[in-house]
Amino acid sequence: MKAIKLRLALICLLCLFPSIHYANELNDLLVTADIERGSKVSISCQACHSIGKGEPAKIGPNLFGVLGREIASKKDYNYSAAFTEQKGSWDIEKLDQFIQNPSQIIPGTAMTFPGIKSKADRVAVIAWLRLQSDNPIALPPSSFKGETAPIVLTEEEDPELALLPKGKGREEVFYTCSVCHSIKLVVQQGLDRYRWEKTLEWMVEEQEMDRLDEEHQQLVLDYLSEYFGVDR
Repeated sequence: MKAIKLRLALICLLCLFPSIHYANELNDLLVTADIERGSKVSISCQACHSIGKGEPAKIGPNLFGVLGREIASKKDYNYSAAFTEQKGSWDIEKLDQFIQNPSQIIPGTAMTFPGIKSKADRVAVIAWLRLQSDNPIALPPSSFKGETAPIVLTEEEDPELALLPKGKGREEVFYTCSVCHSIKLVVQQGLDRYRWEKTLEWMVEEQEMDRLDEEHQQLVLDYLSEYFGVDR
Protein backbone atom coordinates (compact mmCIF):
# COMPACT_ATOMS: atom_id res chain seq x y z
CA MET A 1 0.00 0.00 0.00
CA LYS A 2 2.83 2.40 0.87
CA ALA A 3 4.48 1.65 -2.47
CA ILE A 4 1.26 2.47 -4.33
CA LYS A 5 0.86 5.76 -2.45
CA LEU A 6 4.47 6.64 -3.18
CA ARG A 7 3.99 5.97 -6.89
CA LEU A 8 0.86 8.11 -6.96
CA ALA A 9 2.69 10.93 -5.21
CA LEU A 10 5.54 10.72 -7.73
CA ILE A 11 3.09 10.77 -10.65
CA CYS A 12 1.39 13.88 -9.26
CA LEU A 13 4.75 15.55 -8.76
CA LEU A 14 5.85 14.75 -12.30
CA CYS A 15 2.60 16.18 -13.65
CA LEU A 16 3.44 19.47 -11.96
CA PHE A 17 6.89 19.75 -13.57
CA PRO A 18 5.69 21.04 -16.99
CA SER A 19 3.58 23.72 -15.30
CA ILE A 20 6.45 24.76 -13.01
CA HIS A 21 8.89 24.87 -15.93
CA TYR A 22 6.42 26.93 -18.00
CA ALA A 23 5.90 29.44 -15.18
CA ASN A 24 9.64 29.79 -14.52
CA GLU A 25 10.40 30.26 -18.21
CA LEU A 26 7.67 32.90 -18.50
CA ASN A 27 8.98 34.76 -15.46
CA ASP A 28 12.52 34.76 -16.87
CA LEU A 29 11.32 36.07 -20.23
CA LEU A 30 9.37 38.90 -18.60
CA VAL A 31 12.57 40.21 -16.99
CA THR A 32 14.05 40.88 -20.44
CA ALA A 33 10.81 41.68 -22.26
CA ASP A 34 10.99 44.37 -24.92
CA ILE A 35 8.42 46.94 -23.74
CA GLU A 36 8.65 48.94 -26.97
CA ARG A 37 7.83 45.81 -28.96
CA GLY A 38 4.95 45.17 -26.59
CA SER A 39 3.55 48.57 -27.48
CA LYS A 40 3.69 47.63 -31.17
CA VAL A 41 2.09 44.23 -30.58
CA SER A 42 -0.69 45.94 -28.63
CA ILE A 43 -1.93 47.30 -31.97
CA SER A 44 -3.58 43.88 -32.31
CA CYS A 45 -5.35 44.37 -28.97
CA GLN A 46 -6.41 47.94 -29.66
CA ALA A 47 -8.36 46.88 -32.73
CA CYS A 48 -11.08 45.76 -30.31
CA HIS A 49 -10.08 47.07 -26.86
CA SER A 50 -9.47 50.48 -25.35
CA ILE A 51 -6.38 50.69 -23.15
CA GLY A 52 -6.36 54.12 -21.53
CA LYS A 53 -7.67 54.65 -18.02
CA GLY A 54 -11.35 55.56 -18.01
CA GLU A 55 -11.82 55.06 -21.75
CA PRO A 56 -15.14 53.45 -22.71
CA ALA A 57 -15.29 49.83 -23.82
CA LYS A 58 -15.15 49.08 -27.52
CA ILE A 59 -15.99 45.71 -29.09
CA GLY A 60 -14.16 44.23 -26.10
CA PRO A 61 -13.70 45.56 -22.54
CA ASN A 62 -11.13 48.17 -21.53
CA LEU A 63 -7.77 46.54 -20.69
CA PHE A 64 -6.36 49.16 -18.31
CA GLY A 65 -5.32 47.30 -15.18
CA VAL A 66 -6.25 43.91 -16.65
CA LEU A 67 -3.39 42.03 -14.97
CA GLY A 68 -4.55 41.07 -11.51
CA ARG A 69 -8.16 41.95 -12.29
CA GLU A 70 -10.95 39.47 -11.73
CA ILE A 71 -12.09 37.87 -14.98
CA ALA A 72 -15.26 39.39 -16.49
CA SER A 73 -15.45 42.08 -13.82
CA LYS A 74 -15.79 45.33 -15.81
CA LYS A 75 -19.20 46.77 -14.95
CA ASP A 76 -19.52 48.73 -18.19
CA TYR A 77 -19.19 45.68 -20.42
CA ASN A 78 -21.64 42.89 -21.26
CA TYR A 79 -19.55 39.71 -21.24
CA SER A 80 -20.52 36.51 -22.99
CA ALA A 81 -21.71 33.57 -20.90
CA ALA A 82 -18.43 31.80 -21.61
CA PHE A 83 -16.58 34.57 -19.78
CA THR A 84 -18.97 35.06 -16.87
CA GLU A 85 -18.59 31.38 -16.01
CA GLN A 86 -14.83 31.81 -15.50
CA LYS A 87 -13.39 32.03 -12.01
CA GLY A 88 -10.27 33.74 -10.71
CA SER A 89 -8.19 36.66 -11.91
CA TRP A 90 -5.99 37.42 -14.89
CA ASP A 91 -2.50 36.41 -13.81
CA ILE A 92 0.50 36.31 -16.15
CA GLU A 93 0.23 32.61 -16.99
CA LYS A 94 -3.51 32.70 -17.65
CA LEU A 95 -3.24 35.79 -19.84
CA ASP A 96 -0.38 34.25 -21.83
CA GLN A 97 -2.38 31.09 -22.47
CA PHE A 98 -5.50 33.04 -23.40
CA ILE A 99 -3.94 35.41 -25.92
CA GLN A 100 -2.16 32.47 -27.55
CA ASN A 101 -5.47 30.77 -28.35
CA PRO A 102 -8.59 32.49 -26.92
CA SER A 103 -11.20 30.02 -28.15
CA GLN A 104 -9.27 27.03 -26.80
CA ILE A 105 -8.81 28.50 -23.32
CA ILE A 106 -12.37 29.84 -23.07
CA PRO A 107 -14.57 27.77 -25.41
CA GLY A 108 -17.62 29.66 -26.59
CA THR A 109 -16.03 33.10 -26.29
CA ALA A 110 -17.38 35.69 -28.71
CA MET A 111 -13.80 36.88 -29.24
CA THR A 112 -12.83 36.00 -32.82
CA PHE A 113 -9.17 36.99 -32.49
CA PRO A 114 -7.05 33.99 -33.61
CA GLY A 115 -4.36 34.63 -31.01
CA ILE A 116 -0.70 35.62 -30.90
CA LYS A 117 1.39 32.57 -31.74
CA SER A 118 4.81 34.10 -31.07
CA LYS A 119 5.90 33.58 -27.47
CA ALA A 120 8.21 36.60 -27.73
CA ASP A 121 5.31 38.82 -28.79
CA ARG A 122 3.03 37.51 -26.06
CA VAL A 123 5.63 38.16 -23.39
CA ALA A 124 6.29 41.64 -24.77
CA VAL A 125 2.63 42.66 -24.84
CA ILE A 126 2.00 41.22 -21.35
CA ALA A 127 4.96 43.21 -20.02
CA TRP A 128 3.54 46.33 -21.69
CA LEU A 129 0.00 45.68 -20.42
CA ARG A 130 1.37 45.23 -16.90
CA LEU A 131 2.46 48.87 -16.97
CA GLN A 132 -0.98 50.07 -18.09
CA SER A 133 -2.19 50.26 -14.51
CA ASP A 134 -2.24 52.56 -11.50
CA ASN A 135 -0.65 49.75 -9.49
CA PRO A 136 1.26 47.33 -11.75
CA ILE A 137 1.43 43.86 -10.25
CA ALA A 138 4.82 42.74 -9.00
CA LEU A 139 6.77 40.46 -11.31
CA PRO A 140 7.08 36.90 -9.98
CA PRO A 141 10.52 35.73 -8.76
CA SER A 142 12.89 34.93 -11.61
CA SER A 143 15.98 32.76 -11.81
CA PHE A 144 17.44 35.13 -14.39
CA LYS A 145 20.67 36.75 -13.16
CA GLY A 146 22.45 38.04 -16.24
CA GLU A 147 21.82 40.30 -19.18
CA THR A 148 20.61 39.28 -22.60
CA ALA A 149 19.30 40.86 -25.76
CA PRO A 150 15.50 41.16 -25.88
CA ILE A 151 13.72 38.30 -27.60
CA VAL A 152 12.25 39.43 -30.92
CA LEU A 153 9.69 38.01 -33.30
CA THR A 154 11.29 35.85 -35.96
CA GLU A 155 9.89 34.73 -39.27
CA GLU A 156 10.14 31.14 -38.04
CA GLU A 157 7.67 31.94 -35.25
CA ASP A 158 5.05 33.44 -37.57
CA PRO A 159 5.43 32.42 -41.22
CA GLU A 160 3.07 35.17 -42.39
CA LEU A 161 5.58 37.82 -41.34
CA ALA A 162 7.92 36.41 -43.99
CA LEU A 163 5.38 37.39 -46.64
CA LEU A 164 6.03 41.07 -45.96
CA PRO A 165 9.24 42.61 -47.38
CA LYS A 166 11.55 44.11 -44.77
CA GLY A 167 11.17 47.85 -44.52
CA LYS A 168 9.97 50.69 -42.32
CA GLY A 169 6.39 50.05 -41.24
CA ARG A 170 6.55 46.28 -41.77
CA GLU A 171 5.69 45.35 -38.18
CA GLU A 172 2.97 47.98 -37.93
CA VAL A 173 1.32 46.56 -41.06
CA PHE A 174 1.66 43.01 -39.73
CA TYR A 175 0.06 43.75 -36.36
CA THR A 176 -2.63 46.01 -37.81
CA CYS A 177 -3.75 43.64 -40.56
CA SER A 178 -3.24 40.17 -39.09
CA VAL A 179 -5.66 40.78 -36.22
CA CYS A 180 -8.59 40.48 -38.65
CA HIS A 181 -7.35 38.57 -41.68
CA SER A 182 -4.44 36.72 -43.21
CA ILE A 183 -1.47 38.69 -44.48
CA LYS A 184 -1.93 36.71 -47.70
CA LEU A 185 -4.87 38.98 -48.46
CA VAL A 186 -2.56 42.01 -48.27
CA VAL A 187 0.21 40.65 -50.48
CA GLN A 188 -2.27 39.79 -53.24
CA GLN A 189 -3.06 43.47 -53.72
CA GLY A 190 -1.47 46.12 -55.94
CA LEU A 191 -3.02 49.50 -55.13
CA ASP A 192 -1.86 53.08 -55.28
CA ARG A 193 -1.75 55.14 -52.08
CA TYR A 194 -5.19 56.64 -52.68
CA ARG A 195 -6.81 53.21 -53.03
CA TRP A 196 -5.02 51.89 -49.95
CA GLU A 197 -6.28 54.88 -47.98
CA LYS A 198 -9.83 54.28 -49.22
CA THR A 199 -9.49 50.61 -48.26
CA LEU A 200 -8.56 51.59 -44.70
CA GLU A 201 -11.52 53.98 -44.57
CA TRP A 202 -13.84 51.19 -45.76
CA MET A 203 -12.51 48.88 -43.03
CA VAL A 204 -13.22 51.53 -40.39
CA GLU A 205 -16.70 52.37 -41.66
CA GLU A 206 -17.92 48.91 -42.70
CA GLN A 207 -15.80 46.36 -40.82
CA GLU A 208 -15.58 48.08 -37.41
CA MET A 209 -11.80 48.45 -37.56
CA ASP A 210 -10.50 50.96 -35.05
CA ARG A 211 -9.41 54.20 -36.70
CA LEU A 212 -5.62 54.51 -36.75
CA ASP A 213 -3.98 57.63 -35.39
CA GLU A 214 -2.44 59.89 -38.04
CA GLU A 215 1.19 58.86 -37.53
CA HIS A 216 0.34 55.15 -37.53
CA GLN A 217 -1.85 55.45 -40.62
CA GLN A 218 0.80 57.33 -42.59
CA LEU A 219 3.39 54.69 -41.69
CA VAL A 220 1.06 51.90 -42.84
CA LEU A 221 0.18 53.74 -46.06
CA ASP A 222 3.84 54.48 -46.81
CA TYR A 223 4.69 50.80 -46.51
CA LEU A 224 1.71 49.45 -48.44
CA SER A 225 2.04 51.91 -51.32
CA GLU A 226 5.78 51.24 -51.61
CA TYR A 227 5.75 47.43 -51.48
CA PHE A 228 2.23 46.66 -52.70
CA GLY A 229 1.59 49.52 -55.09
CA VAL A 230 0.47 49.41 -58.71
CA ASP A 231 4.07 49.06 -59.95
CA ARG A 232 5.05 46.16 -57.69
